[in-house]
Amino acid sequence: MKVPETYRLLETKELKEIGGTGHVLEHIKSGAHLFVIETEDDNKVFFAGFRTIPEDDTGVPHILEHTVLSGSEKYPVKDPMGELTGSLRTFMNAMTYPDKTVYPIASTNLKSFKNLMEVYTDAVFHPLIYKSPLGFYQEGWHYELERPEDPLTVNGIVYNEMKGDFSASDNVLARKIQNNLFPDTGYAFESGGDPEAIPDLSYEEFLEFHRRFYHPSNAYIYLYGDMDMEERLLWLDQECLRHYDAIDPKTEISLQAPFEKVREDVVFCEAEDEDDDEGCSFAWAKVVEGLEDPASAIVYEALEYALIESSGAPVKEALVKAGIGKEIYGGYVDEIRQPYFEIIAKGCREEDKERFVRIIEETLEKVIQEGIPKKTLLAAVNNSEFTVREAEYGYPKGLVYGLDAMAAWIHGLDPMMMLQFDEDFKTVRALIETDHFEKVIREKLLDNPFGIILTEIPKEGLIRENEKKLEEKLAGIKAALTDEEIRHIVEETEELKRFQSEPSSPEALETIPVLDIEDIGKEIRPFINEERRIGDAKVLYHNVNTSGISYVDFLFSSKTVKTEDLPLLLLWKGLLSLLSTENYTYSELFDELLLKTGGFRSTYLLYEAGEDFALNEAFAVQTKFLTDETKEALELVEEILLRTEYSDTDRIRELLEEKKSQAQQLLVAGGHATAARRVLSGTGTANYLDEKITGIEAFRHLEAVLEHFDETKEALPEAFVRFGKEIFTKRELLISFTGSEEAYKAFAEAVGKLLEALPEGKVSEDACIAREAERFPVREGIKTVSQVQYNAMGGNARLKGYPYTGAYNVLRAVLGSDYLWNRLRVLGGAYGCFSTFKRNGDMVFASYRDPAVAETLEVYRELPEYLRNYEADEREMTKNIIGAINGMDAPLSPQQTGTRSLYFYLYGLPESVYQTEREQVLSCTPENLRALAEPIEAVLKDNMICVLGNADVIEENREIFDRVMTLSKEEA
Repeated sequence: MKVPETYRLLETKELKEIGGTGHVLEHIKSGAHLFVIETEDDNKVFFAGFRTIPEDDTGVPHILEHTVLSGSEKYPVKDPMGELTGSLRTFMNAMTYPDKTVYPIASTNLKSFKNLMEVYTDAVFHPLIYKSPLGFYQEGWHYELERPEDPLTVNGIVYNEMKGDFSASDNVLARKIQNNLFPDTGYAFESGGDPEAIPDLSYEEFLEFHRRFYHPSNAYIYLYGDMDMEERLLWLDQECLRHYDAIDPKTEISLQAPFEKVREDVVFCEAEDEDDDEGCSFAWAKVVEGLEDPASAIVYEALEYALIESSGAPVKEALVKAGIGKEIYGGYVDEIRQPYFEIIAKGCREEDKERFVRIIEETLEKVIQEGIPKKTLLAAVNNSEFTVREAEYGYPKGLVYGLDAMAAWIHGLDPMMMLQFDEDFKTVRALIETDHFEKVIREKLLDNPFGIILTEIPKEGLIRENEKKLEEKLAGIKAALTDEEIRHIVEETEELKRFQSEPSSPEALETIPVLDIEDIGKEIRPFINEERRIGDAKVLYHNVNTSGISYVDFLFSSKTVKTEDLPLLLLWKGLLSLLSTENYTYSELFDELLLKTGGFRSTYLLYEAGEDFALNEAFAVQTKFLTDETKEALELVEEILLRTEYSDTDRIRELLEEKKSQAQQLLVAGGHATAARRVLSGTGTANYLDEKITGIEAFRHLEAVLEHFDETKEALPEAFVRFGKEIFTKRELLISFTGSEEAYKAFAEAVGKLLEALPEGKVSEDACIAREAERFPVREGIKTVSQVQYNAMGGNARLKGYPYTGAYNVLRAVLGSDYLWNRLRVLGGAYGCFSTFKRNGDMVFASYRDPAVAETLEVYRELPEYLRNYEADEREMTKNIIGAINGMDAPLSPQQTGTRSLYFYLYGLPESVYQTEREQVLSCTPENLRALAEPIEAVLKDNMICVLGNADVIEENREIFDRVMTLSKEEA
């Protein structure tokens, strides 16, 4: 790369671990920091990041993150992100961390990448926030008063987002750990914003934060991928950076002075169950090192595995066996300046705090004396190395590399040291043969006074109490206002709603670049499937370059399992690989899996296949491993499938208690998905069974099993053994293999032993169970501890006689950038809005962290009328079509390529169906979208709804529900 003369090259290194060359630069005039990685990866990444240190709990970094993306000088539209749906992006977002704010984009299309980069650069440096406070009011907070006689309320997108975030006890605990560990630094404050403090932020304070922190001298700019880096650097210089002079931004993050003794504190959260006397959580955390030395980070990650995460981990096991906590988790936290190590127990009694601390310290002392098994440490290090080399992050890997680098970069450290991990892993492997890990436990965990012990106590009615305080506070504020001030707030409310309702001008919209339809491929991405056989077993081979990793799915038939046994089968599924086998204790097995594989998991697949959408199912066992480990990996799979022992009912109870805690948290945190699944459960057998085995019904079944565990525990091993014998057979077995020909050859040679060990299984069709399930309209309100709501409404258009069309893909883009976005997020203040349309006819509309209920449901009901009147010019339709195609053409990792091909095979539709759908997208017109009003109206007429949220709000809207419940039970 030729470095333009306006930049100073500080360092260049080969980054062989990630296949690139890194350059650290400084822009001479502005003082901007730059990190460039040249690589052959065509998924190009850019971000502009800033050190943003909060000085209070008003959430100004977070509100600013939202608001700068609400229009800029060159692109003066109200919602550039919505308009940028007309781009081929692989990532587009913005993120607020405790000490930094990052604005990343990614694309495989160079034209689209440049468009996105240019819009984002102008947004962060030249936002429209100085011209009007309306964006601040919309994204942050504002008083709302539609009529003088109405009660004064507070609304705002970030305000509602953080109300939802602060509803989760885990989130509250995590924040308080950090706040208490670093009370004299910016980490003592909530960068996202505490809902109680957000309304204290003034518009002028908001602007001052941007002036101070969003200067190029405080900017960290990252470029990654296969492109002309010199051209991009010249563009940055000419269009932006050369217009600034370097300053000292004075944004360094101060270090917290160590404590002389461990501190203690108490925090309160909403009680999830009024009858639960085990609702407390305890946290034990110590500040350690690691940011300056990536090898130390690997050491702490290994200790996280060895002490807490692995099966039989001593700290976790000691706490559980002492009856302290239903779920134990924690580990190394390194996203901030001073990393720390934490141990958290959920589901505790308040009086057990001293025992919690004592058991941790006694167990650590015992570990030091006895030493950590070398194999356990090696398994942990192997797992960490497998993860970084595989680079299966769910995000563009170039973005993950950049975020990892920035964690050190903003603190004055070399960003490239985070990406040169070969020597770090060699160093740590050598340390395994010493007593280094035990010394770290002694010096940094056990004898270190720089720490916190935190108790989180549930308090019934806390949310209601806080809402009452807010109502009283707002009533007091209103009572102190003059008539003129009240009239002013009413006028401001009207002005904001008018601003939110009015579209950007055509001239402003024209500034946002949109690709042409000609920039899009006309053909679907090919499926890579080749049928082969290994002995009597059918193999579906996906020839993909996986960099030496083999991905294997064993799909077993589960058609002989009785329908009433499916919820119990799903509990059994979650126990596989976590129990002892004939030849391994569960602790040994866990270590072996990480030594020889990249993991083991099982999945129950329930899907509708063919043009008649016939119900199908399979029990999938999935693993991945390096080619050299093929034989050993398959031997472990065989051990788990055929020799797992189910006699340890104490261990089974521990695992189920942990899964109950995790499931409850997931159902509430993903409330939109919970509500959507519940709505669709009324449309057919497949969706009903999905709810029974993965949704609220599954959670209730798990609760019932644990409640009556002592009476039924003797029957559980028998049922689990029976499931294994019924499912793990050769009957209808399908093996999916993704990897190179060389890897496949090694697999074919090694898998024979496993196939020979599998029994034949029942072959009679009479043995198959005909799945039938009730269907019923769902109109439910589900009370949770949340301060906000998740509203879902939907049904099935195919059952109403309407076929699926590719135009639904375009409609999803329209709703996500226009109708639902504007009505629910912009006007309503909900944090998120979603729509889903499936080929089988399922459709659902959902909101996320929403302050409303009835108003949101009315927005859904008004959708058909919106569609009947829908008009769009050629530019708008192009934008929507590209938005739809972008979702269909997202880049796939090697593993995802194999999985996509497998599912195409299972769904059993000809390739022409998918090609026709793509052509329908590319040729979509406003008329095609207007035609969808009829099927959507037919679905919405059934009024199938589910609302999950605040108990008081559910009660206020009780008349719209047929039944009201909690996660655990129905109410009378």
